[in-house]
Amino acid sequence: MSSSSGMSLSQAVTLAIRLAVIREDVPMSEVAYRAGMKPRRLYARMRTCGAWSMSELDAIAHVLFNGDVLELFRMAAYEQQHAEVSI
Repeated sequence: MSSSSGMSLSQAVTLAIRLAVIREDVPMSEVAYRAGMKPRRLYARMRTCGAWSMSELDAIAHVLFNGDVLELFRMAAYEQQHAEVSI
């Protein structure tokens, strides 16, 4: 699924996660460990903007969005609607 900006939902979710990591000032490796993921797997997902599983998103939401996976999706939707550039 793409928006008029050409950004897919996967790309928007990845961007939302990146922005939350910056906002929270938490190293990506710490996010991975706290989410129960191997850092290498998280880095690969972030790099390729691949498909995320709901369990991965739920775990990341617990680390970066106070357990609110809907907040992650709201942020992704916002980024998807307001994207100026293609990533």
